[in-house]
Amino acid sequence: MKAPRGYNLIEVMVAGAVFTIGMLAMLPLLSFTVRETARARTLTGAQHVAIELVERLRGEIHWDAGTLTSPTVAADEFWEQDFLPHGQDYSSPTFEVKRGDTTYRVAYALEEPDSGKDCSGNDIDAGLATIPTNSRCAHVRVAWPLPDGRTGRFEMRTLLMGAE
Repeated sequence: MKAPRGYNLIEVMVAGAVFTIGMLAMLPLLSFTVRETARARTLTGAQHVAIELVERLRGEIHWDAGTLTSPTVAADEFWEQDFLPHGQDYSSPTFEVKRGDTTYRVAYALEEPDSGKDCSGNDIDAGLATIPTNSRCAHVRVAWPLPDGRTGRFEMRTLLMGAE
């Protein structure tokens, strides 16, 4: 009976080279994964900022339907207000919201909903829904700087139901 044969030095070196090449081939994938995870985290933050703004506006539109105008508010005092300025539009300067290491620039517009259309401009069946008076279409835009110098953007449109 023969003694079990071990590995010689050349076999070990070839196996080490194959392993090293395989690990080096994975480095771009690791870099891509880290970059896309950071991008997804900032996008999720932008979505949360937009949803927070919409929910705050939703309550104000429903309960403060008689006060749809308000004075201009400085950007640094925006979140301290009892109610948001309903006259805000995209021609006005945006306000900033800082979450973690990211500063989001936010702007929104409130518009009267078109009869027979949803806030995205699509036709709705008149028999299916009636839009209460004092309802508004909210269009929220959020922008933030990306590490590569570009600007990330998120937009959201929704109907804010007013009081009957």
